Amino acid sequence: MSFSNDSKQKLTAIAAVIILLLLATNAVLLYNNYQKNETIDEVTTKLDETKKLRGELEKLHYAAQEEIEAMKGENEEMDALIEEKQEELKKANKRIRNLLSSGKKSRVELDEIRLMMTDLTTQKNQYLAEIENLKAENAQLASTNQQLNQEKNTLSTQIVEERQMNEELTTARATLISEKENLSTKNADLSATVLRASVIDVRDLSVSGWKVRKNGKAKRKSSAKYIDRLKVCFTAEPNAVAESGSEDFHVRLISPQGEVMAKESMGSGVFTATEDQMQMRYTHAKKVNYTNTEDAVSCFLWEPGTEFSKGVYTVEVYNKGYLTGSNTFKLK
Repeated sequence: MSFSNDSKQKLTAIAAVIILLLLATNAVLLYNNYQKNETIDEVTTKLDETKKLRGELEKLHYAAQEEIEAMKGENEEMDALIEEKQEELKKANKRIRNLLSSGKKSRVELDEIRLMMTDLTTQKNQYLAEIENLKAENAQLASTNQQLNQEKNTLSTQIVEERQMNEELTTARATLISEKENLSTKNADLSATVLRASVIDVRDLSVSGWKVRKNGKAKRKSSAKYIDRLKVCFTAEPNAVAESGSEDFHVRLISPQGEVMAKESMGSGVFTATEDQMQMRYTHAKKVNYTNTEDAVSCFLWEPGTEFSKGVYTVEVYNKGYLTGSNTFKLK
């Protein structure tokens, strides 16, 4: 079978077109294959870098945990802070791990993850510095507490010594007070003895009734209705213990009704009995210039301006609060 020239030319043209199409197809396939190879290489590179970042993250996380864990054991406060920081690092590590595991990453994303890992290192260093500061503060507090304990022990010793000294002083003071009280009692007893010994007794204690006549002269009477005054006389006995000088004698005139005859306008008043410290009314206080001799006789007149009643009267004389003489007399 023979072909004409036209047929040959047509076949040649068709073959040329087919060849060109094949060449174009090959070119496209070669280009696509090249692009795929570049994509594969890029993906492979990113996967390798992601894997590398995971490894670095693991090392960084475990190293940080070990460094912080090594600081445990100081005290409960320190351990609580360390556990808190470890938990925060775990959370940060988990966030980065999740980012690395969530599909393909672009270069920008990988750079951001690397930056986050750098921040994680910085955060770890900050935690370590914070823990070190707390450790230093605790050491300072421990030193201060030790010093305070030493001062407390010193103060406690001083307090014990001072308390013991105070007890000794209290005991000594109590002893002195007791001795002083005993001495005061002895002095009081001695003073009472001396005072009692210095009391001046009286003798010749007498009371007589008198009537004043119109001419001014007085006459002795024994009838109550004729009497307008009483005369009281006594003699002070010599006493070697008593000193010479002014002495007070309190005289009590007691009526038949048992009442002390008293009139303030005439010098009556109250004195204290030494033995029982009772308040006693007196009729008259006689001041005597005591010479410690046998002739120390004293008298005074009692003229109250009222009528006297019949009966037995009592007269008492006191010196220094002690009864030194007494007697009775009767008015008819």
